[in-house]
Amino acid sequence: MIYSGTGTHGLPRDGPRPGDLSGIVEARLDIEAIEPGGPVGDGETIDDIRAREQRSIHLKRTPRALSLTGRNLTCARGDAVVFAGLDFDIARGGIVVARGANGSGKTSLLRLAAGYLAPSVGEIRRDGTPVADDPQRHRASLHYIGHLDAVKPALSVAENLTFWGHALTAKAGMRPRPSVGQALDRMGLAGLADMPARYLSAGQRRRLALARLVASPRPLWLLDEPTASLDAAGMETVLDLVSDHRSGGGMVLAAVHGPFAVDDAVTIRLGGARAGGAS
Repeated sequence: MIYSGTGTHGLPRDGPRPGDLSGIVEARLDIEAIEPGGPVGDGETIDDIRAREQRSIHLKRTPRALSLTGRNLTCARGDAVVFAGLDFDIARGGIVVARGANGSGKTSLLRLAAGYLAPSVGEIRRDGTPVADDPQRHRASLHYIGHLDAVKPALSVAENLTFWGHALTAKAGMRPRPSVGQALDRMGLAGLADMPARYLSAGQRRRLALARLVASPRPLWLLDEPTASLDAAGMETVLDLVSDHRSGGGMVLAAVHGPFAVDDAVTIRLGGARAGGAS
């Protein structure tokens, strides 16, 4: 299915899938007294329990009727209209992929969806409520992964992810317990946990940025060229993350240039002639 506007796959058995919204797990354990990463019982580690507890808190704050919609959106830069008359709908478990040439407005669409920009015309709603009514609350329950990886070179890989985990959970009013070990393992970075980030390759930096999706679950992912700089294995990992997130009820809006093999994605074409309806 394609909308057009105008203008230029494994987690540990007991570990949560990224963005899993399918149920609530109660965890009432004195986990502070347990050595981080140490065994707890039944094959679980303290990191597993912390991740499960964090997910429980996140789920209790997540409404069941998840949706992100845009209606009659116009984006302008100065006097130039980037796109106009754009509609999209993302329901629970849905994905929309925006495609188009450089400068066609893919990143602008993501920034509109995040509430960082206001549309010149039109409206974006989250779970039926206009984003403009409470943009901070909207942003507290989404991930925005942009072009820049937001990696601090002086910090280690693990310290970078811990920093982001604490920042993101604090914004959402949650206890700051990011699942750092699990996220690094999922992204193939566990062996680099203590390495200063300044020594990472571009692909490794991208993996580290994407690890935030695993460490701090949020229902809405806004991804700008998520597979940029990644090798084939990294691209496959991203697709697995997206699949797991959607299986748990999460939503995705992604801007991409190259291959992004999600067969049931709704595609928005930017930068072409206006076309009505969908296909």
